[in-house]
Amino acid sequence: MKAIEKLQQGEKKLYHSNFFSGDYKQDMIIMKSKDDGSHKDKYYLELYSYVNGIYTMQAYIYFYLELRERTCYFIGMKTEEQFRNCNMGSLLISAWLDFCLNNGIEYIGVNNRQRKPFILYMLKTYAFDVEDLTEYSKRSDVISICRNVDNSDKTKYLLFRDDNHEKNFKQTNIYKSDNYIALDYLDGHYVLDDVIFPLQDITRHPADYFLTDKEYAGFRSQRVLHRHMI
Repeated sequence: MKAIEKLQQGEKKLYHSNFFSGDYKQDMIIMKSKDDGSHKDKYYLELYSYVNGIYTMQAYIYFYLELRERTCYFIGMKTEEQFRNCNMGSLLISAWLDFCLNNGIEYIGVNNRQRKPFILYMLKTYAFDVEDLTEYSKRSDVISICRNVDNSDKTKYLLFRDDNHEKNFKQTNIYKSDNYIALDYLDGHYVLDDVIFPLQDITRHPADYFLTDKEYAGFRSQRVLHRHMI
């Protein structure tokens, strides 16, 4: 934690080496971002590897971290298109949680402006959820995250509860660029889980996700990290 406290805005340092994803041997870099106007300390964990002899950033996760208040909020994550389907997302989430859990972060939550439904699903697999689970039966902005029964198909399929919610999401850049397909019915697919996903550009009723089980999240993150260690 002391090394993190000393980071200056815009500064990068090696966080961990000897990870691998797919065929890539990777370093994990931590960076403290310059102020984005939120007046909050924002950090990135970035995966780098040599690709054709060039040290290349392949994926990153970023989050707000308040050291004095011992709180951390997940903001988002991105994997460059050519490096997708190498499980870098699960590696980054596991590394972020490992950092939080091993440095006394008391509250671990999700920025309620999260824009990607599949990332909310990934976070739920690490024991993130909303406080009131009855919200899933009440709200119209619930999306079922689905997969094809042919597990070689890595497309992210979505089944919407509300037609207007589906229409609005299809107009977003996230839907157009992030390999989502909306289903009319489940035939040939199965549901992984449901997420509450309020759109950004219409009247919102925020859904606050937070870590509900630190013990399980620690176990799962360690298991994933070990799979990625050389």
